[in-house]
Amino acid sequence: MINSDLNKTKPRLTTKTVGIQTALISVSDKTSIVSFAKELSKLGVKLIATGGTFNSLKEAQINVQEVSDYTGFPELIDGRVKTLHPKIYAGILARRGQDDDTLESLQIPFIDLVCVNLYPFSETLDTTDDNLQIIENIDVGGPTLIRAAAKNHAHVGIVTEPSDYRFVIEAIKKGGLTSDLRHYLSCKAFEKIALYDLCIANYLKKKNTGFFAEKDEFFPENFSLTYQKMSDLRYGENPHQKAAWYRPLKFKNGGFSSYKKLAGKKLSYNNISDGHSALEFLKNLSKTACVIIKHSTPCGVSISKSTLDAYKRAYNSDPESAFGGVIAFNEAINQETAEHIINTQFAELIIAPEFEEHAINAFSKNKNIRLIEYDPNQNENHFFNFKKIGNELLVQEFDNVDPMAEEWKLVTQNQPSVSELKDLHFSWEIVKKLRSNAIVVARSETSVGISSGQTSRVFAVRHATSKLTRNQNKTDTPVLASDGFFPFPDNIEIAAKKGISAIVQPGGSINDKKIIAEANKAGIAMIFTGIRHFAH
Repeated sequence: MINSDLNKTKPRLTTKTVGIQTALISVSDKTSIVSFAKELSKLGVKLIATGGTFNSLKEAQINVQEVSDYTGFPELIDGRVKTLHPKIYAGILARRGQDDDTLESLQIPFIDLVCVNLYPFSETLDTTDDNLQIIENIDVGGPTLIRAAAKNHAHVGIVTEPSDYRFVIEAIKKGGLTSDLRHYLSCKAFEKIALYDLCIANYLKKKNTGFFAEKDEFFPENFSLTYQKMSDLRYGENPHQKAAWYRPLKFKNGGFSSYKKLAGKKLSYNNISDGHSALEFLKNLSKTACVIIKHSTPCGVSISKSTLDAYKRAYNSDPESAFGGVIAFNEAINQETAEHIINTQFAELIIAPEFEEHAINAFSKNKNIRLIEYDPNQNENHFFNFKKIGNELLVQEFDNVDPMAEEWKLVTQNQPSVSELKDLHFSWEIVKKLRSNAIVVARSETSVGISSGQTSRVFAVRHATSKLTRNQNKTDTPVLASDGFFPFPDNIEIAAKKGISAIVQPGGSINDKKIIAEANKAGIAMIFTGIRHFAH
């Protein structure tokens, strides 16, 4: 049986098109607001506006009424109170066909359209540390207007972004805002104020005073990620997967999306992923360096005297794997380097802090090669690392250990030579960023064997050292780096048979004494860093 009393009180929603007779406008961002208001006025819409917006429209000779005149109540306390008035909110929240008599008895007109954007709180955070100024940019009336109009979207339109002005004008010209358009606008509106409030809450928590300081919360009780879509991508890792590219709302600079594409096709999902990985491997390599990436794993990494030589050495580390990869440099690319790459291999993406004009021209002959120019001085503000597991999220700090925190300790009788020590530092910087179990074999500051993501460390050692056979025409002896400790001496036995002369690893195994003894027996120098770098 239907409860007739409940049925009587149920709000009556309408799917009909809503005509627009009165609009309230209060915007902080004045982008396109004058042209939007002119179009509304031409269409016979009565306009009401708050102080700054009213002045802008009045200067443009648009017929508009100021809110204080409309309500009969002046703005108070330096404009902090403008729209918080029953005449405003009754006009917005009234249900057409249900609250008409109430509004008519109080002589309150309906407000059919609300156009609001908020005080620039997040932008203020980027420009000042002045807490008073930041707090003043917390909008109160704006979110309240948005929430009211969005709640009553069955009868009212809410516009929060200049990009939607044209849709609203087109709809009014056709007779009014459809239910679908009002629903779309209300979803955007609620999302807008949710993100706005989250930004404010995060700022206040970062102040870390009083109760928050006493709780000493490193991770917040509620964790929210706010990202803005950059673009849809052709597909994801595979053609049957849909994909899109997002960036954090707060950090609009410093990520891969802020870099400049100079030439080539649109970036793919895999291009972006591998390009980001390539730059991560370059970060702590201060000399002229080149890294070639395939499936987020380096095929070759080298430090040398020039970009051309660094590329040649990185490519020769594993020429079979390099085909179709991503190539990244930490110095400008000249024509000679560009032409050598073109004549040597096919690459999906080339990344560098700068491309000389002749290099761009050389690469541009192949329309399939994308060129990305990045700013090595930009900081991505890395703090938290996320891993999604099903519908849950694991959160940790990034593994950005200060090199000074690693106290390298020689644990064997043999000491590494100066050149071996350079190679140990080089290989350690690479292995720290690979998937566990990870091994890097290097010589002359160039990788000659890389194994990543193996299920056993002994297999990783076998895999990485197996690539030494094609790199034996060098005078320097190879060194080896391991992201985790060696559990058994068999790893050292394999390394010794392959001619490894020095090893760097975290140490910490219950078999460390046996492993050190095996290294001494083989004449291998070994260093413990005291810190492991697992990455799963």
